[in-house]
Amino acid sequence: MKYARVMVMSMAASLAAGAADAGKWTLAWSEEFNGEGLVDGAVWNYERGFIRNREAQYYTAGRAQNVAMRGGNLVITARKEDFSENGQDAKYTSGSINTKGKKAFHYGRIEVRAKLPVGQGNWPAIWMMGVEGGWPRGGEIDIMEHVWASKNTVHATVHWSDKAKAAANNNNGHTSKGSKIEDQKPYEDFHVYAVEWDADKMAFFMDDAPYFTFTISDAGEGADNPFRKPHYLLLNLAIGGSWGGAIDDAIFPCEYLIDYVRHYVPAGGGIIAPGAKVEKLADGFKFTEGPIADKDGNVYFTDQPNDKILIWTVDGKLSALGSFGRANGMYFDRDGRLLTCSDMDNELWSVGMDGTKTVLVADYNGKKLNGPNDVWVNPKDGSVYFTDPFYKRPYWTRDPAMQQAGEYVFLLKSDRKTLLPVDTEMKQPNGIIGTPDGKTLYVADIGGNKTYAYDIQPDGLLSNRRLFCAMGSDGMTIDTEGNVYLTGKGVTVFNAKGEQIEHIPIEAGWTANVCFGGKDRKTLFITASQYLYALRMRVPGAM
Repeated sequence: MKYARVMVMSMAASLAAGAADAGKWTLAWSEEFNGEGLVDGAVWNYERGFIRNREAQYYTAGRAQNVAMRGGNLVITARKEDFSENGQDAKYTSGSINTKGKKAFHYGRIEVRAKLPVGQGNWPAIWMMGVEGGWPRGGEIDIMEHVWASKNTVHATVHWSDKAKAAANNNNGHTSKGSKIEDQKPYEDFHVYAVEWDADKMAFFMDDAPYFTFTISDAGEGADNPFRKPHYLLLNLAIGGSWGGAIDDAIFPCEYLIDYVRHYVPAGGGIIAPGAKVEKLADGFKFTEGPIADKDGNVYFTDQPNDKILIWTVDGKLSALGSFGRANGMYFDRDGRLLTCSDMDNELWSVGMDGTKTVLVADYNGKKLNGPNDVWVNPKDGSVYFTDPFYKRPYWTRDPAMQQAGEYVFLLKSDRKTLLPVDTEMKQPNGIIGTPDGKTLYVADIGGNKTYAYDIQPDGLLSNRRLFCAMGSDGMTIDTEGNVYLTGKGVTVFNAKGEQIEHIPIEAGWTANVCFGGKDRKTLFITASQYLYALRMRVPGAM
């Protein structure tokens, strides 16, 4: 590896050194490692085996001899021992844990307070990898690396794939930039290692000393830049390998201590409420869909296979509205009636709170619709937009062949009579949502794995079709800051520029839809497989 110039600084290590400035940052999440025994499986995964860089250690999983909480710290211990597992023999064992698929980080300050191990051959690290894209295309952020060959030096590096370099050399285009900082003996006490990361730059710190700044645009512009996307965290102690070098067997057992991991967002920033976690509210359904909140914040959602519309009230009680044609996506209109994409009969219905129903759309040009899937009502004029993909259902009594010429996005004008296709070019339109000012519409083409944005014209027609992001979605919602929430594998959030800013993992296999509800509209309700989940947010949903 090549690194930029060395910055030599004398630093006094203390418990408070390097902690986030309370006036600048708000704590959003932390792992304090205050328990005893194995780490929390809801947050951490174990790596297992010989993983990378020709390292000598075998990473074990769920083995307290290598990874355990003890005395208020996470203790990763490397050992010299004969160990065999899965047909592989090792002379050294150690531990590596990560948050892949369970906790992702995107912007803010990520800091880890740790005490480095002592001895030739150890290679402790605090680093992050891109949630998607593989290496190096997905990006790598090394917050701290330390090897005994340069025992007074701590390194920070970023890695990515340069497209031009990859094309010219017919390889993965691996590119890196980094720097290092020197301390007399960084392994003798705890230090805080941190990165402060936003859309423009990353700044790396050891305690209060900044020593490397990386400009995000150096890794490219647009959607391919991995450092504008979420990363997951890794904590590991490697032995030997391509950088750890020769191993002194006298150092074992060798301990790497981590006091805490903390993620801060700018004061007043970040979309998830500080300390909030996804909560399972209810289960036992067959497949939940279509959540939408009424004016009081009560959330209506469907158990589609059981043909039920259910209500989660603001005081946390579950009740039922009734059965309405195997409803899928839903939305309240300006009169407080619930519009339902009633899939049993391939129609769009209007449902009153007394259970009365009115069929708004039964066909187009005298032919059955494919199956209305998701719906949004423009709050400015009451016009209705809905998607009509084709999903062949075993419960249909109609001709199962697709009756329409394609899979369209429709506009039902405010007169509730005029029905027009407004996009006929999608493979399989699904999720749909608009901005509260009635000026912009977002539609997900789940078949094409893309989401598009449109300008809504005064007559309701759409113009300026443009790619919003390279991701499809089942259901969608939007918050008051213009962030758009897509679903599928968890909930993925994009800002108004189409840049991914957050990913919320959900345990269920498929996340179908989302909405904001509760009295203050600051709770994100998530329908996923047989469950209903909730997550407190800092930013409220748009109405």
